[in-house]
Amino acid sequence: TTQNTIPPNESVQNWAGMTVLDPCMGSGHFLVFALPIVAALRMAEEGLPRAAAVEATLRDNLFGLEIDPRCAQIAAFALAFAAWRMTGRRPLPPLNLACSGLAIGVGKAEWLRLAKEAAAAAGAEEGPLDAGLEERARNGLAALYDLFADAPMLGSLLDPRRAGGDIFKSDFAALERVLGAVLAAAGSAETAEMAVAAQGVAKAAEILGREFTLAMTNVPFLGRGKQHSAMQDYLAANFDDAKRDLATAMLCRSLDFAGAGGTVATVTPQNWLFLQSYTRWRRRVLRTTTLNAVVPLGGQGFESVTAAGAFTCLSAITATKSPEDNMFTVLDANDGSDAAAKARILSHGAVSLTKQSDQNANPDYRISLSKLSPHALLSTFAHGVHGLGSKDTPYFFRHFWEVNTQSMDWEFMQTTINRSQNFGGMNQVVWWQQGNGLLHKRGKRGEAVLAGRKAWGKKGVIISQMGKLPVALYMGDIFDKNTAVILPHRDEHLPAIWTFCSSPEYNEAVRTIDRKVNVTNTTLAKVPFDLDRWQRVAARRYPDGLPEPHSDDPSQWLFDGHPAASSDPLQTAVARLVGYRWPRQTGSSFMDCPAVGPDGLEKHADADGLVCLPAIGGEAPAHERLLALLADAFGAGGAAARVAELLAAAGFAGRTLDDWLRGGFFAAHCKSFHQRPFVWHIWDGRRDGFHALANYHRLAAPGGEGRQTLEKLAYACLGEWIDRQRADAAAGVEAADARLAHAEHLQAGLVRILKGEPPCDIFARWKPLREQPIGWEPDLNDGVRVNIRPFMAARPLGARGKAACILRRAPNVKWGKDRGREPDRPRADYPWFWTRRPTDTTDFAGGAEFDGARWNDLHYTRAFKQAARDRGRGGR
Repeated sequence: TTQNTIPPNESVQNWAGMTVLDPCMGSGHFLVFALPIVAALRMAEEGLPRAAAVEATLRDNLFGLEIDPRCAQIAAFALAFAAWRMTGRRPLPPLNLACSGLAIGVGKAEWLRLAKEAAAAAGAEEGPLDAGLEERARNGLAALYDLFADAPMLGSLLDPRRAGGDIFKSDFAALERVLGAVLAAAGSAETAEMAVAAQGVAKAAEILGREFTLAMTNVPFLGRGKQHSAMQDYLAANFDDAKRDLATAMLCRSLDFAGAGGTVATVTPQNWLFLQSYTRWRRRVLRTTTLNAVVPLGGQGFESVTAAGAFTCLSAITATKSPEDNMFTVLDANDGSDAAAKARILSHGAVSLTKQSDQNANPDYRISLSKLSPHALLSTFAHGVHGLGSKDTPYFFRHFWEVNTQSMDWEFMQTTINRSQNFGGMNQVVWWQQGNGLLHKRGKRGEAVLAGRKAWGKKGVIISQMGKLPVALYMGDIFDKNTAVILPHRDEHLPAIWTFCSSPEYNEAVRTIDRKVNVTNTTLAKVPFDLDRWQRVAARRYPDGLPEPHSDDPSQWLFDGHPAASSDPLQTAVARLVGYRWPRQTGSSFMDCPAVGPDGLEKHADADGLVCLPAIGGEAPAHERLLALLADAFGAGGAAARVAELLAAAGFAGRTLDDWLRGGFFAAHCKSFHQRPFVWHIWDGRRDGFHALANYHRLAAPGGEGRQTLEKLAYACLGEWIDRQRADAAAGVEAADARLAHAEHLQAGLVRILKGEPPCDIFARWKPLREQPIGWEPDLNDGVRVNIRPFMAARPLGARGKAACILRRAPNVKWGKDRGREPDRPRADYPWFWTRRPTDTTDFAGGAEFDGARWNDLHYTRAFKQAARDRGRGGR
């Protein structure tokens, strides 16, 4: 019905001669499914009764191999049980199932002793001894031994046709008969056991050496990076153009099983259809085989939860060169949301036909589901550039609001976005040290990917390499490895390229040739691109040229810091109130776009970065100060109505700014700024208690200023509140006693942070022990994750739950083990790298061996760190 050209297998004259193999049969599902189909065909063709047809099918048609002996046993039972369900319980012929992963558990010399036993057994039965029998049996057994040496790892990848051995090479049945005679005449249990093992191996070898009408299987998935080195070597030697994944190598081996004219039907990962690394493999498939069907399933193709993340496809390929006019069947089930939806698409979806010969013209011989445009590729006008990466991102990468952007050591780094926009992904910085620092040195040692330089300082289109490939304009900054930049060869082509890439057509064009979750930078430019058409579209859409750099998102470094121009005015206003300024306001040394001038809101910024929610130190309460700032930002006349709208949008309709500051601000702040807050809401655990907003940059200021800021908060601001509660308690004011107790408990927690005793200490795993902070000595550039830990360890009075802390809400910050391994580090300076896992996380002095695991949740006492400092001074 599809007009698909399937060359006939000339060796098969009738259904009785058809052979079906599952080389990775697992528990036998495919063979169980095939049994009633083949039996019905034989009943119709030969007029056999059901029972005879089932027996004939088991004897002549169905074959299976499995690397796991336990699965092979389960498959045998499943197939036998399926036969009994069709015919009733009755004797069955021997099943053509074997374990291809059998291990020969004796030495080769002992194994070859079976040859002597074989000759003796034959002589006892047949009279005169065949002088050549022992030698032939010895050769066959030796070939079996050598072939199956790595069988537990290689299984059905093994090919006896590449091995030698007289009997082994010419007549498996003869070898099996000889081994049967040995077993019958065995004089010891050991000999009998070896003979049984040899029979099993010979049966597997017989199946491994045959060709079949149909090889069908769900191949094993295992990428090259996870393969044993011996498997890597075997695949490179035997399946070099398919070695990237065990699955593709097994597909290649299945074509060997199919021989000339047989067909292979498999479930495989879909990436062999488009990955550049499979270019030679696809070229061979297109030129030497016939594609019958290609059905991409995408993710969620399996009902199993553990396998649901695999991106799969179904394919049918006949092992003979295709006619020039061959059309193969295409059915795209990628859009199915789950396995059940994909099953419905397979049953009822629209089928189309694609000409096989057209695939040869695709970039890298990619197998596309539809015919590509005849236009030149985008790579004619631009090229895809890969981004920078580090194997220790928590050390080298930060959000710009976590560090001092005035420092020449940090540079902006553009990263991924989740939707296309003019300017996005501009929230990170990298500790680049002007290209001459530690990251550069690690790159030289292969511990970082120092890519992207050819795009730096130029303009292009930056693409997030996953999902629907969202895009933004690229202005020349460093960009990370999760993105790629389409860099025009000529600047005047940028508007057309941007217009194309930001349209839905671009994602569709890329996904036509590449369904991988993350698309490579080179693939991004291998799509057809009609320059004339997109130049016309760009001219209409951007008559004055492409947009100038700008963002209303406070989490982007392009933001100018004004609440009225912000997508989140309340968050912006609070940040301005505590004295934070965005890079465009400070004129960052590594920002290309011009700085913005004063906007009149500077007068509202608190001088020390501490804004108490209640009235403290002669200052008005925070909500009044915030309202005054918003009035100046929006204009006094419309500020009240605008604030009411903003509160409603934040989920505080009909409530006050004070309500929002106490109950809604900090959770929203953490969410808006990627769980790395730079305005810390510190409280005593009571809604009517002490609350203060603190500018992280002032708390972590260098030269002792950060410590002075925290001391002011603990002793001056909170101290005044405590004095007030004591007076109120003495006067009998309701709940004053409770507020006093909570405030004093908070003060004790802040003092513990100032002292820095565990668990309220700071630990940065990249700093040697002698440089670890003693007490509140934060390094602003270590970032929020490191410096916020003491505040999340201190707990309010009566707090319940692991997340309870003196921050109004615990941000989602983890201090477990980071990915990767640290290079060799001296034990005295970095004891935490000298163990598999620290069991005692306080004052851990290291284990006996270097491990390099990047643990972060360790604690050191002041005394322990001071001793390390003293030793360091002595060493210098």
